[in-house]
Amino acid sequence: MVDFNKGVVSELVLTFLMTFSVLIAVFRGPSNAFVRTWLIILATYVVILLGGAYTGPSLNPAHV
Repeated sequence: MVDFNKGVVSELVLTFLMTFSVLIAVFRGPSNAFVRTWLIILATYVVILLGGAYTGPSLNPAHV
């Protein structure tokens, strides 16, 4: 179980990182659509791996 403050901060930071990385990939990324798509997929995967212990089911009160 993650306390409320840590959960809110982690969601805020992870959402910012995800949004920022997608915006960078779309506007400043490569012109090749295939590579751009893989950059977005990789960024999403990394954010999910980094925040898996702090978000998702650990914030669900029914999980406890």
